[in-house]
Amino acid sequence: MPSSNSPTDAHAELPPSPALPPVPADSLLGRAVAGLVVLGLGLGLVVPKVAGAAFLLLSAIAIVWLEPSLTRRRGATLTVPGDRLLIAAVLGFVALWLAAWALAGFGSTGSGDVGRILRLLLIVPLYLFLRRVRGLDAALWWGVALGSLLAAAHALALAFDPPANPWDARAGGATNPIYFGGVVLAFALMLLPRAASPATPAIERGIATVAILAGLLAAALSGSRSAWLAVPLLLAVYAFSLARGQQPLRRFGWPLAMLVATGLLALVPGVPLGERIVEAIDSLRGSDSLFDPFDTLAVRWELWQVAFATIAEHPLIGGGPGAFRAAMESAAAAGALPTELLRYEHPHNQYLSALVINGLPGLLSLLALFGVPLALAARGLHADCRTTRQTAWSTIAAVAVLAVVALGESIFQRNAGVVWFGLLTALTLARARAESPRD
Repeated sequence: MPSSNSPTDAHAELPPSPALPPVPADSLLGRAVAGLVVLGLGLGLVVPKVAGAAFLLLSAIAIVWLEPSLTRRRGATLTVPGDRLLIAAVLGFVALWLAAWALAGFGSTGSGDVGRILRLLLIVPLYLFLRRVRGLDAALWWGVALGSLLAAAHALALAFDPPANPWDARAGGATNPIYFGGVVLAFALMLLPRAASPATPAIERGIATVAILAGLLAAALSGSRSAWLAVPLLLAVYAFSLARGQQPLRRFGWPLAMLVATGLLALVPGVPLGERIVEAIDSLRGSDSLFDPFDTLAVRWELWQVAFATIAEHPLIGGGPGAFRAAMESAAAAGALPTELLRYEHPHNQYLSALVINGLPGLLSLLALFGVPLALAARGLHADCRTTRQTAWSTIAAVAVLAVVALGESIFQRNAGVVWFGLLTALTLARARAESPRD
């Protein structure tokens, strides 16, 4: 298996199709797309609406560019082996949600959710388009590095100016602390091979190293806990896959250094991560005490209990989009649920949301939505091209972190979750598979 410090650093060019030629990096379109990628990743965590605008604008460009091949030029090859799995996973997940709305109605929350879920369809044209744009690898790395650095600067500014922070002691950026912390932690993990590989130019290694530390700091200042559960597993995957062939000190030293840095950040007084870990432990120990509406773990447990009861009533096909809200109102009316929790519209767990709405098929479709990009990217870890291996790792890091965040948040029932999953999955997987052979 090629090691991550292999000198190979250029994607093998695809043989151009007369109907669907690649987009040159130095063309106006290629430069515009690269600029949008840098801006979307670099500013999306700290400037409101930027990530969403970048996702929608890039998707619109993709649809317009692909339109001739989708309509008039049907002979053009759009997919490579494996792409149809991704397309099926996205279409299957969205189709099940639409079927649930068609059969059970929108309910009080479904009308808002339908627009968010439909945006996941944009992953398909965006992925197919970005795989044909040359020169985007540099834009990906610089965008992620800039995003980590700006997120840390933003979080530090709020830490030194508490009255300006709408999230009390936690940094929420342009979204909220859950997505801010989860995405910037994914950024830090995505940059790991750039910092660790001796084949990376020295100045880029230095920038990537600083950006990793900045990303860890920003994630710690967000106080978000769930995303950190992915870190030990991903670092183990890195050490035994991408870093194979490196010297032991470099191979295991970088993952160990990230773990040590995380532990030190959690011990710093005033950093929300450490305080919230202690709060979680206290919450688990005091599970029999009176309900505390400010204990987010206790709140989730109450919501999950309602979700479990709803799933038990409709285990196979689910109860539809309005089932969770109806169960919440019924439990509150019966005195089994604190009335202040009626402000929540979903169970803060995407896996439970899928089971509540679509039953077992919904859960399987969600697992496919996460699992197919991970499986396709895993193939890239064995590629001859160093850049392909690194971008394949970035797909694994991004998707895995968001899949773990979904344990404590219904990410596809929030705009931020849909946008960041769609943008990161389409972009990183497209670059990781840019040299895949045609069908």
